[in-house]
Amino acid sequence: MTEEEEKFKAHNWKHLSPHEVKNLPPVQRGRYLAYEEPPKDVLDAQEATLKRIRETYKQKKIATRGKEPVDLEREKQEILIGQLKAAEARNRLKAMKTKYYHYRSDDVAHLITTQPTALASVKLECLLPAKEEELNLRDPLNRLKRRRVEQLLDDPNSYA
Repeated sequence: MTEEEEKFKAHNWKHLSPHEVKNLPPVQRGRYLAYEEPPKDVLDAQEATLKRIRETYKQKKIATRGKEPVDLEREKQEILIGQLKAAEARNRLKAMKTKYYHYRSDDVAHLITTQPTALASVKLECLLPAKEEELNLRDPLNRLKRRRVEQLLDDPNSYA
C-alpha cells in the first residue's frame, strides 16, 4: 500500500443519488456534501486559486530581494542615529549637572564668606559643604563627639 492509501480519508457510508441529496434539509445536505469529492469544476477552481497564490508569493519574494540590502543599510543608519542622539542627550545632561553643581558651590561659598562671625561660618560650612559629596550613611562622629556638637548647636551664646 502507498502512503495515500494508508491515510484515513473520511467519506460517507451511505451513497445517495443527486435527487436524494437535493431533497435533504440544508444542514444534513451540508454535512453529506462535506465528505463527498468536490465536482471537477470546483477542483479546477481550487487548483487555479492555489496557482495564483503561489505566483503572487513568488512575485513578492522576487520584489523584496532587491530591497533587503537597502532596508538593512537604512536600519543600521537609524540605529546609529539613535545612538548618536542618546550620546548627545547624555552629554547635555552631564553639562547641566556640572553647571548646577558649580553654581551651587559658588552660592554656598558666598553664604559662608558673608557670615558675621567665624563660628557661624564654620557651622554653615559643616552643614552646607561647598561640594556635593557621596552620600555616606554611616555617622562619622562617635557618641561623645556627637553630644559635644549638639551642645554647641543648642548653646544660645555660641551664635554671638
